[in-house]
Amino acid sequence: SSFTKSKPKIETALLPHSLEAEQAVLGAILVDADALHRVVEYIEKSSFFYKRSHQLIYEAFLALFNKNENIDTLTASQYLKDQGSLDEVGGRTYLSALTDHAPIAANAPHYAKIIQSKALLRGMILAGNEIVELGYHAEEDPDILVDKAEQLIFDLSQTKSRDQLIHIGDLVHRSWQILEEREANKNQLSGINTGFHDL
Repeated sequence: SSFTKSKPKIETALLPHSLEAEQAVLGAILVDADALHRVVEYIEKSSFFYKRSHQLIYEAFLALFNKNENIDTLTASQYLKDQGSLDEVGGRTYLSALTDHAPIAANAPHYAKIIQSKALLRGMILAGNEIVELGYHAEEDPDILVDKAEQLIFDLSQTKSRDQLIHIGDLVHRSWQILEEREANKNQLSGINTGFHDL
């Protein structure tokens, strides 16, 4: 990749990450599969995880979820075994050990946000490194190189803003509730009561 050819060398071990947060999220899902619903909006791709074995485990969780199968140590182990990845992630022993790192399921989104932020920081570093690499391509049209650099930054901003989006179904449901409340209480004020009757 272009990252490995860059002039400034990046020590991948120094890239931002939190193995503790990754273990906490994976452990929470193994203990309570419903935790996946609460973290997937922050961790939309397995690449958000820093450790390769954690990426494979999260991919297994998503695959099981998409097949409407239970997510637990046994099913995840079997899926990874079928994919030939069980030994790579540390075997069933490591999957079982992840449950020792499991926080209360309700806290899983907190750790998911940490993973998301670390992934964003890594993306910034790697994008910056690629932009530096583009600067050494003197033979190419500078306007094209600037467009490429802008695209790298745009892609990062898109990743950052996704967690701020609200599903249209949630907005429609809330709006419908407000309309029903107003219909049921026609004689009540629709605005804010100031306490000044003439106003």
